Amino acid sequence: MGNVGGEFVLDQCKKGNSFFVEDDIRYEDFVRMVCGDYNISEMNAVEFSYMLPKRMMEQMASNTFPISLSSHRQLASFITLLKTDIMCIYVSVTANKGHRDVNRNQKPAVGENAAADFGSFGNFHYEKPSQETMKPSQETVKPSLGTMKPTQLRKSETIKSGDVFSGKKELIMKLRKISVIDRFDFIIKKSWKRLFYAKCFVPGCSWKIRASAMSISSPEFLVRKYTDFHTCSAAVRYSRNRQANAKCIGEMYVEGFSGGSDLRGIRPKHIMGCMRAVYEIEIGYTKAHGALAYARDMVRGTHASGYQDLPTYLYRIKEANPGTITELELDTENRFKYLFIAFSACIKGFPFMRRVIVINGAHLSGKFRGVMLVASCQDGDRGIYPIAFGIVNGEDASAWEWFFTQLRHVVGDGRNLAFVSDRCPAIAKSLTNVFPEAHRAYAFITLDKT
Repeated sequence: MGNVGGEFVLDQCKKGNSFFVEDDIRYEDFVRMVCGDYNISEMNAVEFSYMLPKRMMEQMASNTFPISLSSHRQLASFITLLKTDIMCIYVSVTANKGHRDVNRNQKPAVGENAAADFGSFGNFHYEKPSQETMKPSQETVKPSLGTMKPTQLRKSETIKSGDVFSGKKELIMKLRKISVIDRFDFIIKKSWKRLFYAKCFVPGCSWKIRASAMSISSPEFLVRKYTDFHTCSAAVRYSRNRQANAKCIGEMYVEGFSGGSDLRGIRPKHIMGCMRAVYEIEIGYTKAHGALAYARDMVRGTHASGYQDLPTYLYRIKEANPGTITELELDTENRFKYLFIAFSACIKGFPFMRRVIVINGAHLSGKFRGVMLVASCQDGDRGIYPIAFGIVNGEDASAWEWFFTQLRHVVGDGRNLAFVSDRCPAIAKSLTNVFPEAHRAYAFITLDKT
């Protein structure tokens, strides 16, 4: 590979290498890493060079030659430029000074067009990989602490002038993801009903974005102007990232690291490790816990969406268990009120059980509270045999009477049937109305405690 007229001439039959380095790496250590990857025996035979960023080249002569890199000071300058610009280091070996420890009959193995496949040496951790490398593996079923170290994986997010978003919230979320990836922070100067304007938090920086509603009645926002180039110092820019809130981190985790799993077994420490390894951001346990909760809601659905899926769930139960009895009661506003389930296997086995049914209610501790009503009996081996379950809003007379009405379709009525419960007045009244022939008794343990 040689330099002609200020341009690089690449060997098209070779391949390139890439690895990560620290900001304070010494030049000698850098050369050793290169020689090790390329199997070069003599360190003095290696030469490095690079082209200045496009924004700098536009202000220079067209035949400007590549910049040589041969000392620790020059390497430090190159790494500083990498923090704001995308560049590559080109490696060459001086003739008759070094040799490779490979079979001479094999084709050389140094760099195809580096700009096309990131093959050039010097693609450090500031660089973003291609779209293909960012796709999570389809074989991943359940992430674990051992597999949650994707140092090569960075989710690509871009915005350009003319992009349309469904709303201002979607635009802000997109900006937050970009700020996490590129390690900067922005402040919102204007956030009105039909106007949005934000800029980099560093005074004087050129990064800014302006968007507005497409029309007076439309909720969609159009990016009118977007300047994605930073003119501020990288050290100051990297010092703050307040936009990485729990929702943003949770959404990025699902998109980049969940691997299609339901996040079962994932803990906040996994999210903290991913953000540290991939985006170099330190987050606290509380924020990671909130991000995990949001990620689980995205993958599994929220409590509210679970109620919307109830009709489908009940249909699937009856389809998989023919003979199952389910009943869903809605209120006047078409919202959830009562639920009853008696599985087919429990219904078929009840005639062979002792006809003494124990009924009780257990208060639920979920977001929407409620009470779970249970009817069970005892089998011939003195084991507990479940008959039916119900979910109601509380242990009042109307809820118990509705539950007993559905239960009667399963167990029937008669003088050979007995119910055991606590001394709740609503239970006594409802049993009398629904099971007039059945016997009723109080639980001895309940009487002893009360």
